[in-house]
Amino acid sequence: MDERLERLRAAIAAATSIEAGPPATSADVAAFEAAYGIVIPDEARRFLLEVADGLRLDGEPMLYGLADLRVAQPRSAVPARPFPYGDADADAIRAAINAAGPAGPLADPRVMGLQRAGDPDGCLILTCNGGNDFSALVVTGAQRGVMWRTGELDAPECRELYTAGGGDAPLGFLDWIGPWASCFLGVDLDAG
Repeated sequence: MDERLERLRAAIAAATSIEAGPPATSADVAAFEAAYGIVIPDEARRFLLEVADGLRLDGEPMLYGLADLRVAQPRSAVPARPFPYGDADADAIRAAINAAGPAGPLADPRVMGLQRAGDPDGCLILTCNGGNDFSALVVTGAQRGVMWRTGELDAPECRELYTAGGGDAPLGFLDWIGPWASCFLGVDLDAG
């Protein structure tokens, strides 16, 4: 296990409010990938195999394990189909969000004009952040391995969503889990 994953595993073990599922087996991951016709990006795969197959808070799934992932995926979206946003789309959405007025991105026509209708293909919903706000791991296309928000607004996840001044660079799974856990679980898991 590399140092970043080891620090993350230790932080999860020390967090008394979080219940970590035992790591998944290679066979479990392979069966999930075969069922969905995808390959889970390396950072998330290593987390599942070396750290935990999901996280629960007060008995409720917060970061979905493989069994929860099967239930959480929208029926209208297909993870194996191409993710509808490429690098240029991601850059344009981030720029439009940064330029949005005081009413915010959901009211800004520049941001909303860049959105695609429906649940996006090519990703796995890893958690519900409340209401119609989800964090998803892209598993196909140019954005593969990048975390995206989806639901009310499709946009690449960045630290700015969690901490003012955190920056708007897109986050991979291991860079995302720390700020997400701090925001939604109240636990510092930032693996650095």
